[in-house]
Amino acid sequence: MMSSSSEGLEQLETMIRRDRNHPSVIIWSIGNEEDLQGSDTGARIAKSMKRLVRQFDSTRPVTEAMNDDWGKGLSAVVDVQGFNYHSAEQMDAFHRQSPKQPTIGTETASTVCTRGIYQNDQQAGYVSAYDLNIPPWAQLAENWWSVYAERPWVAGDLPGPALIIAASPRRTSGHVSTLISASWIPAASQGQFSLLPGTVERQSSSPSTSALELGWQREARD
Repeated sequence: MMSSSSEGLEQLETMIRRDRNHPSVIIWSIGNEEDLQGSDTGARIAKSMKRLVRQFDSTRPVTEAMNDDWGKGLSAVVDVQGFNYHSAEQMDAFHRQSPKQPTIGTETASTVCTRGIYQNDQQAGYVSAYDLNIPPWAQLAENWWSVYAERPWVAGDLPGPALIIAASPRRTSGHVSTLISASWIPAASQGQFSLLPGTVERQSSSPSTSALELGWQREARD
């Protein structure tokens, strides 16, 4: 969570001191799709966080994964503009406005699948592993690869993967509770918003819940 509170800055410091010697870390991210990203308040918070990043690591740039308001608010603060989803036309508009600003796709394609399953099975709660099923807000990796390949001014893109580690339905008072342990896989530029493994319980009157439904419910809840 983007924050300039004492607790928020302490968490940011802990992350940087923990991971700054890992060569796989190429950019520090200070937030993801924050409500204040396009505001003056968001810019002030970003400045405080960036100042702390520089204190403990002056070698890497700072970004934020923004899903809207590109060119506003904290866009003027970060070293690298992060793009989350939306259209290629919006990316092009930002580049025309700020042609010298480094950019990267911080969260682009996001597909869902069940490992080892190659046909959708709604009754069993399976989706195929062919990279063909997406939640409402996402795009296929195949589609977004060409968008970024055609724009040399973008440093590449990072898929937004979430891994459902385990799912086991159980019956409770005539309903089915599906227990999942979900963990976001942090991409190289997204260290600030890795989600710790947790357990979510959902009750349903149906005998099973698909991976697609679980992903959408979790996104809506968050």
